[in-house]
Amino acid sequence: IRVSGELQGVILGPAEQRVRQASFLISGEGVTLPGAPHQPLDLEAVLGLHQLSSLDPQKSEGRLTLNLKQGSSWVKVDVSLRNGELAGQGEAVVRRVENLAALLGERGLKGSLNLQGKIQGPLRSPAAEFSVKAHSLNYHGFPVDVLIAKAALREKNWIFLILEARGELTDL
Repeated sequence: IRVSGELQGVILGPAEQRVRQASFLISGEGVTLPGAPHQPLDLEAVLGLHQLSSLDPQKSEGRLTLNLKQGSSWVKVDVSLRNGELAGQGEAVVRRVENLAALLGERGLKGSLNLQGKIQGPLRSPAAEFSVKAHSLNYHGFPVDVLIAKAALREKNWIFLILEARGELTDL
């Protein structure tokens, strides 16, 4: 894993925390994680901050990008902050959810997932929309052929717009 960073500006004390620009990069190829030694991944995370003033998010600007790739699965996130407003989107395709489940200590989940999300609005109360589409899921022998879920976050409340699951139980 490679890590690099840069900081420009003045940090004198609590009253003088003006940072003009900061950027950090984490990247790696073929990185292995505990619990998944045979499933290396490529990663790149970039955090760039501009015009930090007393570290007040209402006056700060920044951007976070994240790219992960493991075989044919991947995650991409791009979120920015400007004048207290968030805007961003993310997308993920997990071809073998059992690899992700194993990292979390769950051994009985199989299938694939597609996830998408968008976020926008004030930092303290952004609006967001998320969707999940799962295929050929199996949880400890309980099959779900297709799962579709869409949800929205509005004024700190979750609203489920669509929830659909289809599967066939043959043995009970």
